[in-house]
Amino acid sequence: MTRRALQIIFVVALITLAGCNGFAAAPFEDSSPDREAYGVDEPLDPEEIETEFDEDVPPGIPSDETGSIDTGPLSQAHSEAIRGTTYRQHIRSVVTLENGTTLIDNRASLAANPAVGIFHATERFEGRFPTQHPPSRARADVPLDGLTAAEQWINHSESEQVGVYEYENGSTRYAQTMVGFVGYYSTQQSMIHFAENVSVQRFQDDGDRYYRLSSETPRNNNYLEDEPFEFEAYVTSEGVIVYASLEGTMRLEDSPLAQRFDGGEREGRTITVQQVATTTDINETDLEEPDWVETAREEAPDREDRLEPGDAESESVERDGEESDESPDTATEG
Repeated sequence: MTRRALQIIFVVALITLAGCNGFAAAPFEDSSPDREAYGVDEPLDPEEIETEFDEDVPPGIPSDETGSIDTGPLSQAHSEAIRGTTYRQHIRSVVTLENGTTLIDNRASLAANPAVGIFHATERFEGRFPTQHPPSRARADVPLDGLTAAEQWINHSESEQVGVYEYENGSTRYAQTMVGFVGYYSTQQSMIHFAENVSVQRFQDDGDRYYRLSSETPRNNNYLEDEPFEFEAYVTSEGVIVYASLEGTMRLEDSPLAQRFDGGEREGRTITVQQVATTTDINETDLEEPDWVETAREEAPDREDRLEPGDAESESVERDGEESDESPDTATEG
């Protein structure tokens, strides 16, 4: 895949992943979660568009007869294609109540070199909650109350995984961690499970071939069929899902977020879910250990002292000079 082709597919704001004491820059500068924020044009200014093709296509691409993605082979093709190279993944998840309240607005970026087992993850939390599940069910190494940012450095060859966490009162906490992303996200491999009646277009640009998958029909899942639903994905000829997005509506009571509301509060309410994920800089990503990692090695508690499920909401965090035992339900009203 050429650099030009990647730039045509999406333009993601660059992030600084190394060499600073604070957190890396926010991975996305545009606050809009829709496809235009990522520079995706339709139909991507292709040199050639085809809707019928006979030769081999990437595993799992739906045929005209079925319109269904064979999610297992496509997910496997994506994973195998990026396993031996470096890449960046950018994800944004937004969940909004029908009254406009933003429950979740999470942004994440991952720089990865799976061949040597090194990963650098950054997250930003701007909604009412960072996770769907309440803290009592979350796997968390730090308190979630008031958490605004998280950054992790993972080096499997050194058996090391440390994180730095920032809170709305300006405090910073270091931890040895055993979890992945803190927040709620859907990856490309996850999003392809939610659509059926998928149409396929094939096009070429600068010699590279791509497949555009699109649908307005949710698969048999919690997304409501009588509400607008949009799914879109772009797959390379090697099977890499370089872009995926979906937007749909579901009943609040059918989402794990329902656990954060009393029965009367969630009855009859709906939420809109917007997800965008991209894979970029394939075989062009360099990773360098951030400066804060050395501090984390010195200050992070041992793993045996890390939080157990349930402690994320019971452990108090200082807020504006005072301690607060509030859970995210009351401490981060949106």
